Amino acid sequence: MSPARLLTALLVGTFVLAPLLSWSDGARAQEATPVAPGDQAGVAHLGGDLPGDPRIQLIEVAAGISNPVNIAFPPDDSGRIFSVGVEGLIRIVEADGTLLPDPFLDLSDTVSLRPGQQGLLGLAFHPDYAENGLFYVAFNNLFANGAMTLSEFQVDPDDPNKAAAKTERPLLVIDKPYPQHNGGTLRFGPDGYLYMATGDGGWQGDPFDNAQSRFTLLGKILRIDVDGATDGRPYGIPADNPFAGPGRYDNPYPGQPPAETGEDKKGDKKNRRQEKDPRQIAAENRKLIPPVKEEIWAYGFRNPWQFSFDPLTGDVYIADVGAENWEEINFQPAGSTAGQNYGWDFLEATHCFPADIESCPRQQIGVLPVAEYEHGFDGCAVIGFGVYRGQESPELDGIYFSGEYCSGEIRGLQRDADGVWQFENLLDSALQITGSGQDANGDLYVSAVTSRKDKGEEEGGNGSIWKLVAAGNVPDGATTIPLGSPEEGDRKPEKAGQTEDADLDEATDGDAPAASDRPARPESAATPAASGAPAAEFAIDMYDIFFVPTRIRIPANTDVRLVFRNDGTIVHNFALNQQGIEISIDVDPGDAGEVVVNLPAGNYKFVCNIPGHKQAGMTGVLAVS
Repeated sequence: MSPARLLTALLVGTFVLAPLLSWSDGARAQEATPVAPGDQAGVAHLGGDLPGDPRIQLIEVAAGISNPVNIAFPPDDSGRIFSVGVEGLIRIVEADGTLLPDPFLDLSDTVSLRPGQQGLLGLAFHPDYAENGLFYVAFNNLFANGAMTLSEFQVDPDDPNKAAAKTERPLLVIDKPYPQHNGGTLRFGPDGYLYMATGDGGWQGDPFDNAQSRFTLLGKILRIDVDGATDGRPYGIPADNPFAGPGRYDNPYPGQPPAETGEDKKGDKKNRRQEKDPRQIAAENRKLIPPVKEEIWAYGFRNPWQFSFDPLTGDVYIADVGAENWEEINFQPAGSTAGQNYGWDFLEATHCFPADIESCPRQQIGVLPVAEYEHGFDGCAVIGFGVYRGQESPELDGIYFSGEYCSGEIRGLQRDADGVWQFENLLDSALQITGSGQDANGDLYVSAVTSRKDKGEEEGGNGSIWKLVAAGNVPDGATTIPLGSPEEGDRKPEKAGQTEDADLDEATDGDAPAASDRPARPESAATPAASGAPAAEFAIDMYDIFFVPTRIRIPANTDVRLVFRNDGTIVHNFALNQQGIEISIDVDPGDAGEVVVNLPAGNYKFVCNIPGHKQAGMTGVLAVS
């Protein structure tokens, strides 16, 4: 259905952070210097100029894979690529690009699958996998009402391409209020601990404030010790986790609550609390509220889908998928204080959320993103790749790469000689990018849910895996990435796996009807905005409750016909009210409407004005260029 939303990080140079500490220095969360409202110094926007003027290409590694949403590499010398399929299958691609016919792990009967929202999401191999054969997966559990589940498995000792049967050991089960915003990416850090991204639990604007609450595991990056079970848990809490240890409570009552006066069984009135030792009173007060979750390493995220460690420096990059208007990339340098607040849902990137709020409590936010871009022409869902550290293309060393699910563009982010972050478009692809992975050599790989026209569906799947290289290092005979924009009509958004467009992230699931079942286009325009024969025509389908597609590119200053087909069971509306343009069309179930528009360049947000539909996420963007 809709593209997924992801992670966040730290802005170096914009804030005075708490003292920098090593990964194991036992750092506690500390308040950063407050950020003045509107202060965006150091936040990079598209249009930057990367040092060295890098040029890149992606070469095809494998195709015909069903709905890949993540990639992982075992810490061995096999060269195998493990593709995570949202429907519950982990497939192996051999070093020569051969896709093995049998899955490494099949959780299709266990995974709660709601394409675009739920499924099998993450995979990570234990650092000692070559010795112990342990690996970890994150998925929505069908038998736990879609709860996010982290489980440990073991490889078959007699078959390295097969998981051993009945070896699952559940580690975490995280209840969620809604199906959206799951996160699920898993990475082992340079400290040997397992990090897990979790989304805020879903729905518009985090209604339960999960991302800001330290009493829940939602909207966080978690950090656990998979090798040390303690305190009744099947895993350990690293001693230097920011909220670990006794007495870590966020007591809402400053000091002690008022003394209670009551009558005891003998009828004597006395202040019973005042007879207690103050330490006993404090202990009783703490029992009134739950303890802070000790697994939390960072918080304040919407849907941190892809995060990664720089294998050379240990720095953390977090791409957090936005809500209505902005995508963001965050950075946390290795050794900096853990327990930082990344801002959601006070902020969306560096901007107050919702957008109509003029001021927001930035003093509670530790750091801002290092890069951001606006919804519309630039995209709708950021997919982080990682920092290139491969040997094949040294000219790319140190660049953090990311992709865009909706626009297909691939971008680089890096500081220049003056320490200023530069954010640049490097390649305009026709892929719908869903996930990424990095091998032991430091090379970056990308998963996508679109294959080339001559390969893909007939080979068993709509997905593909690509390797990022410098443009001058493309091997002879290699298939390079298709250029241009993703053809959204080629793949129903429902099949896009765990990525989530903010303008569509509250949609219900269900496949689109066949073309023969859709209402025909009416003969005349419902509310024409221009006359004459339109140069182009685009169809927008209306479902319960979302648009498909949610983002359409149209030419500027040109008559374009937009056709609306209501495939839902209730009345829908198309409304655009921006820059003096007012359009509103109601479409009955099974019917269609249309309008001819002629717009100057810009981004135009359209909504369904039926009560409750816009609030549920029934919105979209016309990107006019």
